[in-house]
Amino acid sequence: MINTNSKSTTKRPFSGPALTITSINIEGLTSDKEILLENICKETLCDIICIQETHRGKDRNKPKIRGMKLVAEIPHDKHGSAIFTKPLLEIKSSDVINVEGIEILTIELTKCTVTSVYKPPNIPFTFHKPDNFNNSRIKIIIGDFNSHHTEWGYENTNDDGERVEQWADGNQLSIIHDSKLPPSLDHKPCTIHGKLRGFCEYS
Repeated sequence: MINTNSKSTTKRPFSGPALTITSINIEGLTSDKEILLENICKETLCDIICIQETHRGKDRNKPKIRGMKLVAEIPHDKHGSAIFTKPLLEIKSSDVINVEGIEILTIELTKCTVTSVYKPPNIPFTFHKPDNFNNSRIKIIIGDFNSHHTEWGYENTNDDGERVEQWADGNQLSIIHDSKLPPSLDHKPCTIHGKLRGFCEYS
């Protein structure tokens, strides 16, 4: 059990998850969306939120969510990614890598690593491991892969879907998805859903 105590008066039920992780492609992190994410984190008792497409370059203000701590970021005017955590969540290390526009951020917790992935459209999927990626036997990889595969609800499989599946199989990763959800992110602001949610490894 990871200690995520905070000053919030909302208590996590005893039967609830030990760790709540959210991922969202925000398509530009404005001040209004920062407030919306703050409310989402409160309502879902979110411990970690992975954000893709912040559209925050080095010359702009760093992303900010009240009640959460920025622990990893790749600034970019067109893309950009960030990971926020509860302030009291113990983070042992963080590392980021950006190869050919694919943004990968990994944070190491006491019992697992959490990795956020953003692959822009029209860039072939590849995965380059941050230095701390293998620091735990339990790995959670989540994000926006921009890849289609019938295994996670699309009618067809594209080349990137094949690449993601081969990468997952080669690394003994289990796919996390919900077949009841639509196959991709709804492009209305801040709607969080998608059949390909992420991957887990227990090695």
